[in-house]
Formats: sequence, structure tokens, C-alpha cells
Amino acid sequence: MSIWDGFENVEVSKSGNYITPGRYRLHVDQVVQFASKKDGTPFFCVEATVLHTTSADYREGDSVSWLQSCSKPGWRENIKNFCMALNPGCNAKDITREVVESLVGGDNPAQGLTVDVDAKKTPTKSINPSTGKPNMYTRLWWTPSDKDWTHAPVAVSEAEDDEKIPF
Repeated sequence: MSIWDGFENVEVSKSGNYITPGRYRLHVDQVVQFASKKDGTPFFCVEATVLHTTSADYREGDSVSWLQSCSKPGWRENIKNFCMALNPGCNAKDITREVVESLVGGDNPAQGLTVDVDAKKTPTKSINPSTGKPNMYTRLWWTPSDKDWTHAPVAVSEAEDDEKIPF
């Protein structure tokens, strides 16, 4: 018996390069849904390639990930904002269950689309007992990348048109 028996069945753990503060233009590589092996918590995941960024942590061509736990407050709004950024001009009510299920489905319809995101460290309501200061998380603001790349953040506004969703 070898220590390598069954090696072909070992699952590789994916670890992402998570989006850090800065402004990004991203090329979407894939959007998936999966459950945590630890406790079954569902996650929405965007894997993307950096086209442009102001972040010192990444360069053009680097891979980044956005993981959204579907058990945290605001998860639906965060995912809807991402979907709205992929679909400039669509109405928020057009982003339905069926649209999101299609987005994370096997055809991967968002693959190849571009999107912009502003990321900023934001304090939570909870206090870190060792520092006495609020815990921090990286808040993301997704916007369409239909304009020329700029380092300045863009204002987020809700679209009012009823254009069809491309996925």
C-alpha cells in the first residue's frame, strides 16, 4: 500500500486573491455558486482578471475573487448590484431568481464581460476586543464598465431603462 493511493480523488482547495481597496476594471472569468465544505453555507463567487487597477496589491493580468456569503446581511443587494453592473440600462426588477440561477449555471453567460468595482475598507458595528476598534471589511460598489477607464470612483445610480438582460 502506498501513501499515494487514491491521490486522483483528492480535491484541490481553491484560495482566491480577494479584492482589496482600490478601483478595478475586471474581465469576468466565471461566476459560480457553491457550498462551504465546513458548514454548507452557500456562496456566490466571481473569478475575474484585472484589466486595470489603482490597488497596489494587484497588476494587470492578475486573478481576483469576490466571495459573497449568502448568509450575511445584505447579500442579496450585493449580488443584485453586481448583476446590475453587468447589465447597464436594465431595471432592478428584471434581475430575478431565474436570471441569477442562469448566471451561476453551467453556461457561464457572464464570462468575457467587463465590470468596474470600487473597494473601500469600511468599519463594521462590532468591536475588536483586542484593539477596542471596529472590525473592518472591504465594501464593494459595482458599476458598468461602459466608460473609459478612470482612476476616479464613479457615482452609482440605478438604471431606469427596460433593456433586456444579456444572460
